[in-house]
Amino acid sequence: MSKSSGSSKYQLDWSLFCIHVFAGSKRKLPDESWLSVSEEVLNGDLDAHFASLIEQVQTGNHVELRRRNVALERLKEKHIAACDRHRREQIKNINQLYEYEIEDAKAQYQVTN
Repeated sequence: MSKSSGSSKYQLDWSLFCIHVFAGSKRKLPDESWLSVSEEVLNGDLDAHFASLIEQVQTGNHVELRRRNVALERLKEKHIAACDRHRREQIKNINQLYEYEIEDAKAQYQVTN
């Protein structure tokens, strides 16, 4: 079996997997670039391939690691923004409660006089 046919078979299998898993889903299809079959794997040198992957992870250059880091940063920013909106809403509610208490006290004072 030639190298290109193995790679295209792998890509076809991955495409079918994505279609099966993500069919009807609103989720974005995963980036396939990090799953590409390298020359070492096609030649059967898995040790070199895994050593390369380990080095990429340790240096922070692994594509999937960077993608997930970006996604987590985005999620953190959304969470912080939601917390800030909630904080502002609570401050607004406390201020409205304070103003109501003042108006209520004034109304009670005017009725008793």
